[in-house]
Amino acid sequence: MGWGHTLANAEEPEPYADDTKLCAAAICYPERFDVEGLTCTLPNGDHVMFYQIVPLTGTELQYKFNNDMEALEGVLGNVCFAPIDKSRESLI
Repeated sequence: MGWGHTLANAEEPEPYADDTKLCAAAICYPERFDVEGLTCTLPNGDHVMFYQIVPLTGTELQYKFNNDMEALEGVLGNVCFAPIDKSRESLI
């Protein structure tokens, strides 16, 4: 898995809890890092990539399926950098 993949909690996503509409997540690059900060080279030469998990509503997940990850990131904007707000409404 890597950038652009999405994860849902079921084939037909259900909210994670009764008090939220969040039901899925997207894997994004942590955009506040420089490109060099996205990868760490281990002493043995292997590389570790750093990602950020962004919670999504069902509408946002469907938007990503209908468009692409770049379009979804454009809609999400600063949500990617803010603390998780379980009461956040869909941005679509």
